[in-house]
Amino acid sequence: MNEYLNLLNEYKNAIDASAIVSKTNCHGIITYVNDNFCKISGYDAKELIGTDHNIIKHPDNPRSIFKELWSVLLKGNIWKGVIKNKNKTGESYYVNSTICPIFGINGKIVEFIAIRHDVTDIYHQNLIIKNQNTDPITQLSNTTKLLSDINKSKKRTLILIKVNELMDIQQAYGCSTHDEILLIIAKKLQGSSHENYNFYRLNDDVFAILISGQVDSENVTDYCKAIQHKFEKKFIITQDNEFFMTMTVGIALNCLCENIYNDAHKALINSIKNNQSITIYSDKIDIQQQLVNSINWSKKLKSALLYDDIKIFGQNIYNANVDVYSTEVLMRYLDKDTKEYISPFFFLKYAEKAQLYSKLSMRIIEKSCQHFSNTQRRFSFNLTMNDIKDKTMSNWIIDVINQYNVGEYLTIELVESTDYELKSDYLLNFLDKIKTLGCKIAIDDFGSGYSNFEYLMRMPIDIIKIDGTLIKNIHKDKKAFEIVKTLIQFCKAMNLKVVTEYVETIENFELLKSLNVDYFQGYYFHEPELLHASTGQSH
Repeated sequence: MNEYLNLLNEYKNAIDASAIVSKTNCHGIITYVNDNFCKISGYDAKELIGTDHNIIKHPDNPRSIFKELWSVLLKGNIWKGVIKNKNKTGESYYVNSTICPIFGINGKIVEFIAIRHDVTDIYHQNLIIKNQNTDPITQLSNTTKLLSDINKSKKRTLILIKVNELMDIQQAYGCSTHDEILLIIAKKLQGSSHENYNFYRLNDDVFAILISGQVDSENVTDYCKAIQHKFEKKFIITQDNEFFMTMTVGIALNCLCENIYNDAHKALINSIKNNQSITIYSDKIDIQQQLVNSINWSKKLKSALLYDDIKIFGQNIYNANVDVYSTEVLMRYLDKDTKEYISPFFFLKYAEKAQLYSKLSMRIIEKSCQHFSNTQRRFSFNLTMNDIKDKTMSNWIIDVINQYNVGEYLTIELVESTDYELKSDYLLNFLDKIKTLGCKIAIDDFGSGYSNFEYLMRMPIDIIKIDGTLIKNIHKDKKAFEIVKTLIQFCKAMNLKVVTEYVETIENFELLKSLNVDYFQGYYFHEPELLHASTGQSH
């Protein structure tokens, strides 16, 4: 008998050492907790024993979980699942739980024992991965998920839907009304779902539908017309206003090629330019216009380089005391006819095709170094893997940093969506060289794509810039909040500084400040403005 008792005691010791254990009576009152339970909950045993187990219950758990749990246990069965709890200070944690009823001699349940394992880190990591695939406002899948799903199906149809009034509504009524309308649109689109139809939100005013398998052209066209009719027939009603919505559609039908997104986008652009409601992609769509655009932009950019029409803009980055810490340098093309400054978004692909990208980058880098050598203030600019792989370019960058003696002021921002080749000697050698010059290294837009945590282990990173898509709605999106909070904690553990982008409101600023963010960037503080390299002044 003693041998069996000793053996049972060893089993208990093994479980106590490796798991979070508690026991309750039939009414849910705690009768036993082990050290691991006390450690993760923040309570000591005296505070817990005799208390209702709800002391650690998190309000985010749906009631259905506990209804199912008690239904299973009271039937004498074992319940397994993941539960979100809260500790003594109110912080959440997640446990993978196995709860078993314990029977007395008469066969009736006398108590329950719960054996748990902490899965908080795994949950947060999965949450980060999920968020990278999810639009934070509508909770539809995003562009990253769309591109991934496209590769999973041999034959598919892609529908791109542009909601024509959305951008005007955002500017006129603000982000709150804009986001409310986005949610309504997302629900209405999903309400028109068929089998094998998957829905996405790609950007401010474009949604997508990916259909797997062979479809009939007429059926797809009728489906799109029905969606347009649904929105045009009735106003979208928010708390304060009514809005009339129209939609423009581009379709890439039964496509086997990898360019299905590009084809659907061409069809959408064709619809917009020709004032058509729906266009199905064909090889003849807009080819001539594309060629004309390419030729025109090539001429414009060559002329801009010759006549100094490539300008540098700066957007300031602030610390928690709202003092300027640094300035991110941005490229703009000056259209002398319209007097407008145009973002690279509209011409970068033409620059790459005309092999002018490196020349544009070099112009921006040199102007930046010249400007900030005069001001002696911190600044940053972006580099891609292609910039670093080009030995002529990378050596030139080092020479320019030396020439203007700006190493101690400069942060090199590595674009997170770029695939950095960590095994390449030239990448790490380049980073080591610029570090010896006093430069800091940042990962830009972290969380925007397939965030690679290996970058943070292998590369000499100083700063992480968390992508604006996570920040924009952090004050009202619990998932975004948890992800950003986890990323910040991770960065602090790695001794990395944190910059948050897209800070547009006082609510966001105060919330992020409470999470111990180091630096802030966004329109709440400063809109990008023209920098004059020769004088060191902004305009």
